[in-house]
Amino acid sequence: MKNILVTAVLIGAVSFLSGCTSIMMFQSAKTVPQGNLETGVGLAAGSESQRHMLANFDLSYPSVAGNAWLRYGLTPNWDAGANLSIPGSLTVDTKVMLLNEDKGAPLTFSLGAGGTFSAITDNDSSVDKKQDYNDVFVPLYVSKDVADWLTLYISPRYIYRHTYNEMTRGGVTSSENIYDDMWGLGGGLRFNVTDKTGILLECQHMAPFKDPSFSSTQCGAGLATRWGFGRD
Repeated sequence: MKNILVTAVLIGAVSFLSGCTSIMMFQSAKTVPQGNLETGVGLAAGSESQRHMLANFDLSYPSVAGNAWLRYGLTPNWDAGANLSIPGSLTVDTKVMLLNEDKGAPLTFSLGAGGTFSAITDNDSSVDKKQDYNDVFVPLYVSKDVADWLTLYISPRYIYRHTYNEMTRGGVTSSENIYDDMWGLGGGLRFNVTDKTGILLECQHMAPFKDPSFSSTQCGAGLATRWGFGRD
């Protein structure tokens, strides 16, 4: 009960402090054990510049984003989860662990897939701006336990993004659709406080191949806790 109350308080704090969308992953290559549920909260900050071609459409801003996520172990090598950026976006994803250092491999390697759905608004007295984007992404996860208490991980990913921009000024609305191939690279440290709890420090970067000036960079910290409801 105490752990549940602490998690609820942390989620409330993240909701109060956050402002923009998150690009954080907050996971290593290891999957959640079968029948186990992982819950987590995180907070990240950085800079974000979303792609546009409309004149005077500028959504570049410093970003502070909160995360609350759930992951569940479907099999010993397969998990799935959802990550809510508060407010702004929802990411759902899954990954399959192909190599496991706990089974004698030199490192842990996983392949994943997922999607992100996001909506951003910027309204003032003269101009209303709206941006929606949908991502489909394929990440690779590589991690290594350098000690019982420390895991290093890195995750490159490919992203296909559809962006819809809309701007209304003086009753006149302009809009556009943009389709981008993007790349992403991130990584971090997971401090294994116990076999059920970890603290994650992570940085992520994303940019279109065509125009890297429209990029997003964030660094942050997260707290993950695993709840055992089945076999480890």
